[in-house]
Amino acid sequence: MAKIKMLNNCHKVFLIPIIALVVFAMVIGVSFAALKAVKIFGGVTVGYFPGNTYNLYYNVANCDPSTITNGKEYGYNGYLCDPATPDDYIFEGWYNGNTKIEDDTIVVTSQDVTLTANFVPDCINMVNKQYNFYYTGDVQNFIAKCYGTYQLEVWGAQGGTSNAYSNDPAHGGYGGYSYGIIALSSENTLYAYVGGQGESGVASSSTNSEPLNGYPNGGTVLLKRRSDDKNINIAAGGGSSHIARSQSLISDLSNNLSSLIVVAGGGGGSTNYWANIADGGAGGGYIGNTTLANYNDANPTGGTQSAGGAGGGNNGLEGSFGIGGGYNNINTRSLSGGGGGGFYGGGSSWGGSGAGGSGYINNNE
Repeated sequence: MAKIKMLNNCHKVFLIPIIALVVFAMVIGVSFAALKAVKIFGGVTVGYFPGNTYNLYYNVANCDPSTITNGKEYGYNGYLCDPATPDDYIFEGWYNGNTKIEDDTIVVTSQDVTLTANFVPDCINMVNKQYNFYYTGDVQNFIAKCYGTYQLEVWGAQGGTSNAYSNDPAHGGYGGYSYGIIALSSENTLYAYVGGQGESGVASSSTNSEPLNGYPNGGTVLLKRRSDDKNINIAAGGGSSHIARSQSLISDLSNNLSSLIVVAGGGGGSTNYWANIADGGAGGGYIGNTTLANYNDANPTGGTQSAGGAGGGNNGLEGSFGIGGGYNNINTRSLSGGGGGGFYGGGSSWGGSGAGGSGYINNNE
């Protein structure tokens, strides 16, 4: 999960154009002296030639088109349409080009007139407003409407839980938590990647081989068909959650680290096949946490601020920058618990549960 909250603000204008089109059918060759002005909208007057019919169009969903004939006042009690206002904005007024339509404005024209609805951010009422981002399996963006200070919070996802033996399950490690405060200008865009819990499954003689993942970077484990009668439950590492200024996974930001703002590590995936059952390591925070009871007491280690965690058990795979330790196209080793994703991923294991990934805060923001 991720949260963005505005803490304070400074007013700046942000416009969303909504067009109201006023079409005037003009008679060619009539002298300007014949032009009259008639009030049609609560103080707004528009030039017209006697006998002409005027069409009024809005591209706003709540405003229906209509006509004005011989200068008669039109609908809505003689006022311009009140447009539907987007969330977090205030309707400021109608504009003809750069000119605001006031009560005493007279519009004299021989061509179409386009009125633009001007909206400004409701910065005062947005203070302490919180925007929540939940797991979707895809990137989500946030556009700041006002200049101000914003609090960013992220929670990494839990590692996969091996529950094939429901009387004694081993739980995936919990995700970590990180937060920071940042100054944003109007229209600055942030990108949130919310981690998903690691998938789990049981490898058996009837298993169809498939990878188990934890979006976006939890350590993958491969659910393989077994040739023996053993049923081994395995689980992927949980994905980390991060917010960045660029639309990028952590692993793609090694040469653009200034774009990464905050990270919370994912937890390690768990297994409960072996006699000693232990939960996956929790995500960071500053560093990811290890787990216990791995094969030969070789426990994987959590990700740190400078390196991925070491693999555990019987040749588990280490984590790396932005990715939890796990199965990949280069190394297809069997694993029972994937490492949690993070700034640096936690180590995975064959013969036990995985370790958590590390978090991160960009102190240069």
